[in-house]
Amino acid sequence: MKKILIWLLLLSACDTITLKPSTIALLSNGSTKKWYTEKVFLNGQEQNQDCERDDIVTFEFVRPTTTQDDANARRGGYLSLDPAFLKCDSQDAVQVWSWFLGKNEQNVYIESSGFINVYEIIYLDEKRLKFRYTQEYRYGEQLDVYEYELYSK
Repeated sequence: MKKILIWLLLLSACDTITLKPSTIALLSNGSTKKWYTEKVFLNGQEQNQDCERDDIVTFEFVRPTTTQDDANARRGGYLSLDPAFLKCDSQDAVQVWSWFLGKNEQNVYIESSGFINVYEIIYLDEKRLKFRYTQEYRYGEQLDVYEYELYSK
């Protein structure tokens, strides 16, 4: 009788448990995921350049190769920015950087030309991504805040 009671308690508890997908799974589907730019804001003002709104951001997750690597690895991979059909500059081309998550999974760190830029995740689910990048110029003279809203299909 005790076993049946415990079994019933476990079953009822399972109904209330909801597992939240990890940030890695949401960003990259555990391998590769494309995000399409919907809106870009600069200092709170929506930027109406069609050449930015058709950009495609792809997160590729690269798994560590051994269990030893798992313990030490930064969870991330490669990120590409494809300017797609409409280009803001005739020289625009696909760019690829490496990325990794911060320990709190609220920040995405993107390595570019020896620098690491921090992008704060504001909102993330299976279909929507919103993140913020704050660019501070030399000696704090100017601060620009970029926000990006993207969607996946």
